[in-house]
Amino acid sequence: MKITFLGTSSGVPTKERNVSCILLSLDSGDVYMFDCGEGTQHQLQKSNVRSGKITNIFITHMHGDHCFGLPGLLCTLSGNNPVTRTELDIYGPIGLKKFLRASLSASDSHLGFLIKIHEVVPIDLSEEDLQKYVTELPQALECEKEVSLIRYESENHCFPIARIANLTIRSAPLQHRVFSMGYVIEEDSVPGKLDAKLLQEKHGIKPGPIFGKLKSGKDVVLDDQNKTVVRSSDFMGPDQKGRKVCILGDSCDSSGLAYIARDCDAITHESTLEDGQKDLCIMKGHSTPNMAATFAKDINAKRLILTHFSARYLKQPEEGNPNVANVSILLEQAKQVFDNVELADDFKEFTVKRTGEVA
Repeated sequence: MKITFLGTSSGVPTKERNVSCILLSLDSGDVYMFDCGEGTQHQLQKSNVRSGKITNIFITHMHGDHCFGLPGLLCTLSGNNPVTRTELDIYGPIGLKKFLRASLSASDSHLGFLIKIHEVVPIDLSEEDLQKYVTELPQALECEKEVSLIRYESENHCFPIARIANLTIRSAPLQHRVFSMGYVIEEDSVPGKLDAKLLQEKHGIKPGPIFGKLKSGKDVVLDDQNKTVVRSSDFMGPDQKGRKVCILGDSCDSSGLAYIARDCDAITHESTLEDGQKDLCIMKGHSTPNMAATFAKDINAKRLILTHFSARYLKQPEEGNPNVANVSILLEQAKQVFDNVELADDFKEFTVKRTGEVA
């Protein structure tokens, strides 16, 4: 897995950074996009990721710096891949369908593939307000394929977003000025390694069909005088735990995600303002480095990647300007709480390895 940042600025783009967008590249070659701020399609063209590989888009919340780029990106994807792409799944909060229907129809935009818009229903949204939203929706798009709403499962502490191939995708609510979510992408465990040396020493079995059966968990009866039973469990190592990645939207309290995010391999968390601006940060629905690092520590995350920086934090600020600061201060403050912290940057890539995996 690889995490690539296309935008790391909070609220507005700067000369150094575009607004929010994160890509998750999978071993299969598919790419999942999380948020799509204005200008994302330009950032995508500058990156090493091919637009044709994007199979799913996930929106954390409906603030413009996280979704204004979506209509334009869809049109670009339609033009770039008119034959190979047949469907695209888009997930996000209630309001996503209204936004896409209004923007695409008003601009007379027509897509060359079907889109399935999966909307997540906030826990505190009443049935009356939900029905009002549904009845007031603009007319459905020609390219739109009907899907059901996604509701919170209290017994599992999450919204069950999707099950795709060997991945389970869930989300949970964060505290922000509008309904915001964090997404958890978790791989299935994979079988352990076959101890070929021990198998050959004990039974004289060399690589071949028997190896495949044992790897798949099947026991094998040898064609010898004793009809020896070779048990898969005796020669297979323990299952290898799948990777778990958490990608969060804007948040001043991420505790709602704690249950499903625990023990993750990597978490991306906003860090809009420095610790000295905590009161202002929380008032605006955002987090400081200390808040992000404390949450990462509380859920036993292996790695924390900070993003969503205020425009006042520059890579190389001008000396003597009290209105700007070096972005490195955010890293320094987070490291006072949590050791394994890194700063995101536009086009920066982070590889997420399995436990024990060597690059």
